[in-house]
Amino acid sequence: MKVTIKTALICAAVWIGFKLLGYQLGWNIPDYTSLFVLTNILGLLVAVSVGLYLQKRKGVEDDSMLTDIKNGMTSGVIYALVVCGFLYFYYEKIDPEYNQKMIAEREMYFKTVVDDPAKLKELKASNKELEVMTKEEIIEEFRKTPQMLFSGTFMMTFGMLSMLVLSTLYSILVSIIYRKVLFR
Repeated sequence: MKVTIKTALICAAVWIGFKLLGYQLGWNIPDYTSLFVLTNILGLLVAVSVGLYLQKRKGVEDDSMLTDIKNGMTSGVIYALVVCGFLYFYYEKIDPEYNQKMIAEREMYFKTVVDDPAKLKELKASNKELEVMTKEEIIEEFRKTPQMLFSGTFMMTFGMLSMLVLSTLYSILVSIIYRKVLFR
């Protein structure tokens, strides 16, 4: 197995372990969401940079910039696939209560907006479709968005998109840094 793939799998396993440890410790509340997002971004960067470093140390392939970017992308894409597959499984099977909690919070917020006459008037003025709707119809209309946003499929898709973009950027930047600084 290529060293870039091994590195990606190790980094993904470490992040998945950290996420599961957080779940066991009760850190699966919205306050800790940014901690897991930031460690995921760090894990992706480590996978790309360490995988590319180890691949360059082997020195078996041609020494072109595109080869370096390809090797960095190999680590990044494998990491993204494994982590996003886990995210789908996590939000659908392990912790579906998180999604329900977030949907309930959004619904409470929408109810407070609709119950406030000034905010309701402002809301209806901002959207022409809402002018003829009743409070209940407006709440039902706004209920659809959080149910879509807090599903395992959306989390997996959004995570995959963002990690692939980050993987591309990291591969390019790390390749440039390694060429200009580390492997002169």
